Amino acid sequence: MKLQLQLEEFLAVNQIQCTEISLKLNQSSTNKTNLNELARKWKDYQNIQVLNLSLASTQINEEDTFVLASGIAILQNLISLEISIQFNNIGPQGAFLLSTALNKFENLQELSIFLHQNEIGDLGVIGLSAGLRNCSKLNKLTLGLSQNSIGNKGVSHLFSSLSQCCHLQNLGVYLNDNLIGDEGVENMAIEMAKWENIQNLELHLSFNGLINKSVLCLSQSLGKQEKLENLLVSLQDNYIEDDSLLEMGKQLNKLQNLKCLNLQLNNGRLCDLIKQISLNDNIQVLNLSSCSDLIEDIALNDIGKELKKFKHLQYLTIQFISDEITDQGVQNLVREISQCNNLHDLSILIISDSIEGQQLRQLSNQFSNLKNLRCLDFQLVSNNFDYLSCDQLIKDLKKIDGLILLKYSF
Repeated sequence: MKLQLQLEEFLAVNQIQCTEISLKLNQSSTNKTNLNELARKWKDYQNIQVLNLSLASTQINEEDTFVLASGIAILQNLISLEISIQFNNIGPQGAFLLSTALNKFENLQELSIFLHQNEIGDLGVIGLSAGLRNCSKLNKLTLGLSQNSIGNKGVSHLFSSLSQCCHLQNLGVYLNDNLIGDEGVENMAIEMAKWENIQNLELHLSFNGLINKSVLCLSQSLGKQEKLENLLVSLQDNYIEDDSLLEMGKQLNKLQNLKCLNLQLNNGRLCDLIKQISLNDNIQVLNLSSCSDLIEDIALNDIGKELKKFKHLQYLTIQFISDEITDQGVQNLVREISQCNNLHDLSILIISDSIEGQQLRQLSNQFSNLKNLRCLDFQLVSNNFDYLSCDQLIKDLKKIDGLILLKYSF
């Protein structure tokens, strides 16, 4: 039985037989009296196996975290735990206190901890890492650590601990907008190379201080993940040149079990990267996102030519932001993609003030060439769009045979 309540409701009820509890705490209910009462109440629920606690934006601090961690530490039968404490102020000591609770969960298999914007810094990550090291049965782990002033030392300790979680198959790490540089990512890559069982991986490293050397190390480490099936890499707003991405493409081509790939970049010359990845015959799902004025009409034409080489591609998502893209570039891209014969789902979002829409009336004919297409999401964003010219395009899109779902925005 699953119990899903607000904190006040949970504190008011008598003991209920259940195996799963989901509690949402808001700012008004998250006071010291209620937190202490919650800590005492857990003794009546020591057999629960799944716990979800949501405390986002509740202004809890280090002292509150101590009460919270002490309370849940008695729930030693947990196999799945999710704690959302983002947008608070628990600091380094609060993160360490959470790790002391993790030491008690010997049977934990799934863990999600969201600590975005808590200023835990390197010391907090080091403390949290110590607790993760003791969760030896973890199969699935998600860590939300963005905007926490984490640097090289913190990320090095974190991935050193993760390399000791030998049963880990599913991992998502959000480290956006921190202070991580080359040294941290190089150490991270060394520890990642020790993984043997990772199948699903998300690495969010946007808005840091990465440059070419660290990305080369990261790419080589990814190339060793032979069991990897689903991969997301977010590297936006770093200092990465195109040669590093070419190496990433070569390494990803080695992953013969890779089926789903999501790349979020800020580089304009994606063609060589895509060319390397297209050699991997197993990729069925591809998401490409980039914001760069180096993406222009000719580049879209070249990208489209490489995309049509994917033999088994069924789901394609493209998100490009560049004022160098005109109507002609959109036409080039769609014309080439229309030869991806196995596509079931296609999503295109292009943001460019150079798009006017007057030359796009024939796009529906090109989309119609995708005989297996069932879902189409086509969005063009421009401050200079001639909306009268797209009326016929919309009418024609609605006439495409076989579509189950059509979304459009101009």
